[in-house]
Amino acid sequence: GGVTAAVGKKTLSSGVNRQQGGIVPPIKKGVQPQKSQGVKSGPTAKTVSKPVKPVWTKEYDMARKIQSCFRGYKCRKLLLTLRQKKEQYEQMMDRLEKEAFLHMVRMEQDKAAKEREREEKERRKRREEAKRVKRFLEAAFDGDNSEIESIP
Repeated sequence: GGVTAAVGKKTLSSGVNRQQGGIVPPIKKGVQPQKSQGVKSGPTAKTVSKPVKPVWTKEYDMARKIQSCFRGYKCRKLLLTLRQKKEQYEQMMDRLEKEAFLHMVRMEQDKAAKEREREEKERRKRREEAKRVKRFLEAAFDGDNSEIESIP
């Protein structure tokens, strides 16, 4: 966590750790600690002191290793979750594509069936009209007026 240092009336926030009453920057490997200088006394004294840099220890190294292993575990777990979501997404898209294709095929089949029905209806109508004309012409040729009047 950050520590705030008071300078006059203003408060400054820094990303450093507090150790032994002084302000300490983040720890760096292989750095020797520096001695902090004393704080001046009096009405114009500032409460900021020189930072003390601790030595990188085995505990810090072990903590770093533990943290890096945990972060790796979290990343692998996240990657597995993302891969599973991607697989589910791809399966869903394949299913939807198949359903859409089947729907289009059914629509085309229905359209073709309606077209065939319409054409069949037109053929029947033309056949009936041809039969009617044939009956009418035969009745006219025979001179049968009652037959001509009975043709719709």
